[in-house]
Amino acid sequence: MRVLLVSHGLPPHSRGGTETYVESLALALAAAGETVRVLARERDPSLPERHVRIEPREGFDVLFINNTFADSRGFADAWKNARLGRAALPFIDAFAPDVAHVHHLTCLSTDLVAALDGRGVPVVFTLHDYWLMCQRGQLLDREWKPCDGPAPDRCASCLGVSAEAGPFLARAAQARRAIARWLPGPLPPVVRAFENGAAKRPAAGVGAAALSLRLSEVRELALRARCFLCPSETMAERMGALGVDPSKLLRQPLGIDHRPFLGLRRKLSPTGRFGFLGSLMVSKAPHLFLEAFRSLPAARASAHLFGDVVSYHGDDSYRGVLGPLLAAPGVRLHGPFPHSEVARVLAALDVLVVPSVWLENSPLVVREAALAGIPVVASDLGGLRELVRHGVDGLLFPPGDVGALAGSMRRFLDEPDLLPRLRGGLRKPLTIEADAEAVRGVYRRVAAARCAPAQPPKLVAVVLNYRTLARTLACVASLEQSERRPDAVLVVDNDSADGSAAFLAPKLGPDALLHTEKNLGFSGGVNAGISEALARGARQVLLLNGDIGLAPRSIGVLEAALDADPSLGVVGPVVLSRANPSVVETDGISWDRRTGRMRHPGFGARYEPERRQGVRPVDGVSGACVLLSRRLIEAVGPFAPEYFFTFEDLELCLRARAAGFGVGCVEEAVAFHDGGASLSAHAPRRSYFAVRNHLMLARDHAPGSRPERLGRAATIVALNAAHVLLRSGVPKVEGMAALVRGVLDFARGRSGPGE
Repeated sequence: MRVLLVSHGLPPHSRGGTETYVESLALALAAAGETVRVLARERDPSLPERHVRIEPREGFDVLFINNTFADSRGFADAWKNARLGRAALPFIDAFAPDVAHVHHLTCLSTDLVAALDGRGVPVVFTLHDYWLMCQRGQLLDREWKPCDGPAPDRCASCLGVSAEAGPFLARAAQARRAIARWLPGPLPPVVRAFENGAAKRPAAGVGAAALSLRLSEVRELALRARCFLCPSETMAERMGALGVDPSKLLRQPLGIDHRPFLGLRRKLSPTGRFGFLGSLMVSKAPHLFLEAFRSLPAARASAHLFGDVVSYHGDDSYRGVLGPLLAAPGVRLHGPFPHSEVARVLAALDVLVVPSVWLENSPLVVREAALAGIPVVASDLGGLRELVRHGVDGLLFPPGDVGALAGSMRRFLDEPDLLPRLRGGLRKPLTIEADAEAVRGVYRRVAAARCAPAQPPKLVAVVLNYRTLARTLACVASLEQSERRPDAVLVVDNDSADGSAAFLAPKLGPDALLHTEKNLGFSGGVNAGISEALARGARQVLLLNGDIGLAPRSIGVLEAALDADPSLGVVGPVVLSRANPSVVETDGISWDRRTGRMRHPGFGARYEPERRQGVRPVDGVSGACVLLSRRLIEAVGPFAPEYFFTFEDLELCLRARAAGFGVGCVEEAVAFHDGGASLSAHAPRRSYFAVRNHLMLARDHAPGSRPERLGRAATIVALNAAHVLLRSGVPKVEGMAALVRGVLDFARGRSGPGE
């Protein structure tokens, strides 16, 4: 079997735990008879960007692709850079792998998974850290505190200025690299101060939009990968919370090479030797180790640190925190060492301290310590809790608690039997050979099922039903008769309480019906459908009210319009009256920010298809039938639930336009509308929502001076009052009473369903 391993680096150029594991796995797979090639990123300023070279090694070849970010065009290049794929894919195609095993894609590109899957190459993904859901990789925010998980606004603030990096900042980064090359040694203090400040500066809204796009790409990647190997239960839980199919999350511990530890002889010492191995960075929290060590008697203990002080995503301020602690008596900084020396280094220690404040997954150093006969004192969190059994083969302490850590370390000095007892409880970690054999079994299973790429549904239709059973069935039928049928159809029954759900379930199937627990209004009902559609992987969501029917060509025309123009986020068809199909109900909405007036300019016009072509920019489109891109939803959110009924469509479109997305009416797409099916056009309650939500829209999207706001509100109330008094069929007294209630509820800040 030809196996392609993918990693962001490889020893000796990169010496992290992931890189070390990938090298060991490649050797073990090759020894088991597989043909192995590793695709890895290298960073060599002397080579052209995206230069590809093949380096033969003992047992396998390495396909190195150069990426120094010298011509970076912005933040997105940090996680998706199609130019890297275009450079590497010819070499991958020449290798023709039977399976691809991805380990890390930082500084490479997330679209490699789609490219491999599209070629019929099944992708297995081992999760070494949280990079897929966190650009920093460790779910640790700018204040060095644990994060609950991805949310675009929070992530943008956490990432700082890098999340909004455009061409200017990319050029600034290039200038920084040039300075570093021309000035050997530490960078000037002014440059370091600028970098630290930039790293801590919150990003603006553009960062949130970019991170929404990143999260969307990651979810598509998760749909295309055949399975994820999780070294810890913690990792599996986190990926499950992100929405990854639980059946794809396979628990698989990481193996290590036992050979360097065979015949290892421990060096004895009359004092307790506490050690820390790894990068001296804030997420690994060596400062906690050093602060705890200060409380130990100097004559009985020593602290040994092996590694370099490194910045954390551009923030180098941690160096100043560690400086005084490293100068304390009894502390020795040994610096970095080659991984081939790890057994020797551990043999000279008694206890390993792992005080990380980030949610560790399955750290290599803990497994290596077990092989070397070294108990571990570790933070009681994440994968550390799974590897270290408190009181059996190590000790756990509350994360960040210096006093508790100091107490744990002191026990080794005060309890002579503790060290030998914990050593006796140590378990041998999995060998890399056993790990490789288990992984080969996974390869065989996914390769046997490689008949077709795992394509996520591109377009999911969401139909909202509220006591419109017959019309909803007709709407679904129009979708099935479309030339371009949706990849999936989801009907949301908005708690109709009329037997609709029981009737629809056997006709649609269990996966096609979503029943809300109460009437959530139009906005809440379609939001439930949107959420489910995105969870299923939809890249576009077609929303339809139950009283809508579509012409056969309409879905394809709407989809083509959205695909053709990446700037578009919302498109809608021309909506005609079902009772009189030659008459336009809406072909786009206009909104005057000055007066707050909302209009359907095409209402009542004759529909002449020969004069309708292209996509016409509009302020908004009707929510009765609208196609939304996933990028838009993840950037600006779904409909505002507080609107409940009416104006929520225009409000979403205005948010979309403010975020830089286009909104368009596709002139050749046609829908037919009954209208008033869920709430009659003459119902007084419609007047309540109309005036209240109209005022809310003006408040939210048309700021101005107090006189401007008051004048606009007065105009809106007058327009709605005129509608009640002048339109035939609307009960005047009841309609005006409802209007007054709407105004009062707006003034009180009452939203949602109202009365």
